Amino acid sequence: MIDNGLVLTPKELYCFGGILSARYIDYAYIAALDDIGQDYALFEKETRASLVAKGMLEEDFSGEIEPDEACARLLQPVFFGTVETSLNICSIGEELKVDVYNYHFYRRKITLVKNHGKELLVSEVTPEMIEETVKALVPGAYTFRSCQQVADFDKSKVTRFFSAKSVDVGKASRVKTFIEFDGMLCTEADEEKLVSLSADDFIRAVNDVIKGAM
Repeated sequence: MIDNGLVLTPKELYCFGGILSARYIDYAYIAALDDIGQDYALFEKETRASLVAKGMLEEDFSGEIEPDEACARLLQPVFFGTVETSLNICSIGEELKVDVYNYHFYRRKITLVKNHGKELLVSEVTPEMIEETVKALVPGAYTFRSCQQVADFDKSKVTRFFSAKSVDVGKASRVKTFIEFDGMLCTEADEEKLVSLSADDFIRAVNDVIKGAM
C-alpha cells in the first residue's frame, strides 16, 4: 500500500481481477504478464499469497479468501468501467523514458494506473488532478502561440512525444498525438502540416481526449 493507493505487479492485478470476476482487463496489463499458462496453479497460488501479504486479500483459518473492500472499490473502474483513457509521454534523450497514465472511469470514480518500473501504481484521482498532470507538461516560460506552421522539421530537435487516447469499449475510440519540437508544442493539422499550440490550446486538446466520462 501507498498513502492513497496500491503498488501492484501486472500478475497481482490480473489475479485480483479474476477474484473480483472482472468484466474487462485492459490488454496492456495482460501483455506485461510472463507466460503463466504453463503452470497456472502455481501462478495463482504464489500471486494470491502475495496479495494476502499486501493486505489486499484476507484469508480465514479454513483457507477461504475475501478481497479487501477498500482495494476492491479502488480497482472497480479498472475491471468494470467501459471508458478508459491514456496519456503516454515519451521523453527522448540519452535514454528513452516512457511514462504511461491509464485512467479508468466507473460510476463517477476515476482510478489511475501508472507505470513504475516493472510495477503499477494505482490511485484514485479527480478530473482536476488529470488536468494538473497535463498542465505540468507545458515547458516553463512557454510563449509560443497557436497555428505557427513548422517549416523546417528536424527530427533531432524532437524532445518529447505525447499520445492521448480515449476508448469507450465496444463503441468508439480516438487518438491524438503531439510533439515537443525545439521547445514548441505541436500537433498535426490539415494536409499533414505540423503547427504550434499555445499552452492553453495544448492543455485543452490533451484534456479533451483524456478527461473521459466525467
